Amino acid sequence: MTLFDEAFGVVPEGVVNIDLDGDQELYVDSLRILRVHDEDFDNQDAKLNTWAYMAACDAMLDSPQDYQHLQRLLMVPREVNATRFGLGAGKPQGNGTSAPMLMKVFRMLRQIEGLKSTEHPESLLTFTPRFGPDRYSDLLTNIMARDFIRFTQRKCKRYNIPMTKGHKMNVFNPDTLEWEMLTDVELPEHNGLAILLVPKDILVSEYQYTAQEYVNHDILEGRKLFYVRDGRPLAKREIFKIETEDILHDKFKTYALAEAVREPKRFVGFLEKRQTLIG
Repeated sequence: MTLFDEAFGVVPEGVVNIDLDGDQELYVDSLRILRVHDEDFDNQDAKLNTWAYMAACDAMLDSPQDYQHLQRLLMVPREVNATRFGLGAGKPQGNGTSAPMLMKVFRMLRQIEGLKSTEHPESLLTFTPRFGPDRYSDLLTNIMARDFIRFTQRKCKRYNIPMTKGHKMNVFNPDTLEWEMLTDVELPEHNGLAILLVPKDILVSEYQYTAQEYVNHDILEGRKLFYVRDGRPLAKREIFKIETEDILHDKFKTYALAEAVREPKRFVGFLEKRQTLIG
């Protein structure tokens, strides 16, 4: 285990003192982008990049001639190991997801009245099967990778941290709306592996808008009242078992999506409340 300050003698302000030899269970949170107030990070540009990605995916759904382009865009790039964030070795990874699966979820989001996917990329995490916190964080990291590269370079220059050129980084290009591989990126490194710094204020140890959160804290609370009025006071776990008995896979996400379509104001309110709590 080698911490960043042990390797370089300093930890830049606004950065986690990461273990350079392993992963930390921290995730990039789209709701926290504008909470980052650091002169070395362009939070507005990062927010616009995320908006551009979501807007492009949504717009291409209606364009048959853009089908291949959309598929490329929805092929979530590999984990950005340079951040040292995500699930560590031995933790369950899942099988990932597919472009058609994400495409289906984008279409489903349109059924939730009042929800704008451009404003709520977190809804992808809530509803997409086999798309857990690590996959969602990977997607956000790739979308904002260019901003994180600039952030890293500015911090290193400010704190006289040595960098080397020649590192490869996959980034989202908002002009071409394509994933783009940069091949000569200047970054610090440890044991020959690049290091990508991320503002600590954009990171969380867990997301507050998973399907489980929505089901347990919003949907089932409401359904409890229904069952009480029906003369059947039940615990939330009993209600969930009853209402998902016909769902064979991804019970939480499938149930959450069906309920969000049925009661869209509840789901939009759920997301807006989380945004308000973050500030």
